[in-house]
This record gives sequence, structure tokens and C-alpha cells, in this order.
Amino acid sequence: MAWAPDSRHLVYGDGASLWWIRADGSGQPQRILEKASNPRPSSFSPDGRLVYSPFGTQGLPDIWTLPVDLRDPEHPKPGKAEPFLSEPAVEVDPAFSPDGKFIAYASTELGPNEVFVRPFPGPGGKWKVSTTGGKFPAWAATTRELFFVGGDDRILVASYTTNGDSFVASPPRPFAPTQVLRDGVRQNFDVTPDGKRVVVFPRPMETSSEGPLHGRSC
Repeated sequence: MAWAPDSRHLVYGDGASLWWIRADGSGQPQRILEKASNPRPSSFSPDGRLVYSPFGTQGLPDIWTLPVDLRDPEHPKPGKAEPFLSEPAVEVDPAFSPDGKFIAYASTELGPNEVFVRPFPGPGGKWKVSTTGGKFPAWAATTRELFFVGGDDRILVASYTTNGDSFVASPPRPFAPTQVLRDGVRQNFDVTPDGKRVVVFPRPMETSSEGPLHGRSC
């Protein structure tokens, strides 16, 4: 599921299509993409481009983008879907950077899931951000930080700088000791735009080796 830029609408997938709906549940869903294999919407760029991960021809998730005209948010007009990344690996959890110039994602190209960043629309470099596994990248909108769930299910954060289509990330550091509940493909955490608070579904206390969530704030 992905929030629209206006914070009043959502996009969700039903296994074969993507749908646009008001966040308050009013009105009727509108289909913006059909005939896709299990598309999972992730995030929008500032200019209204949706990034999502459907299953590709090799039976593994790829990363695609879909431009959507949102000038009338009650009647969105989708454009032509375009592939962004299709390699012989699982590529999931894509997320546009706040400026729309990069996409972070998780990939199994090196074995375990790791978090990478590439420039959008490309071509260009590729940068590995995680060091001991990573999933579900989430950008802070104002602090130039990239959050993700590490291999031990705890939230890590990496500061970064950009120069044109180049990306440089600092070594990831722990944000909080609480382990995030792993629930299939659901992210189960998100970060506020200022990077000071994280909303999280924690792992049940009886299976966690740490106490309550601690960080800058939560």
C-alpha cells in the first residue's frame, strides 16, 4: 500500500491490479493498473510517479514505475507503466527518495536481502547501504537519512549525501533496540518526515531480547 502525495488517497494491490481509493474509505476504488502479477505499490515521487514491484517473467519480483496525473486527485489518470529494474534476483520494497531522484530497494543479488540505492530514471551507479542484511527502506523527508530493517529485525539508519546522480551513505547505525515484527511482505514500520519518530509494530515482548523501543523519540 502507498500513500498518495496529497495524504488523502491510497493505492493498494489486489493480486492482479492497482487501485486508487480515498483514505477515509468514502467513494469507490478506481483501477489505475490492470493485468499485473501481484503488484505491490510502495511510494510516489513528488511528481506523481508510483513505484511498485510485480512478479516478472522469471517468476521473481521486479521494480516498475507508473506515472499518474494527479491534477484531479478524485479522477487520477495513469500513464504507461515502465520497467526500472529486472534482474535474476528478488527486487522488492522500492521507495522513491524525497526529491524523486533515487530509488532505494531490497535485493537478493548477493544472497541475503540487502538495501541498495540507484538513481532514477538511470542509468547510473548502484550503492549498497546495508552491511548485514536489510529490508523495507524508508526515507526521512527532511534529514537526509535512510531507514531500514536490518538482518536482526532492528531499525537502522544511514545518513547520506548526493551530488548529481551520485549517492554516498554513511555506515548504518542503530536507531532503536526493539525488533520489528516480521509479517510477510508488510513493512510494519515507517518514519516521520523529520526523522525523529518511527511508527512500528514491535515483535511481541516474549520473543524479543530487548525492552521497550528507545530512540530519538517514538
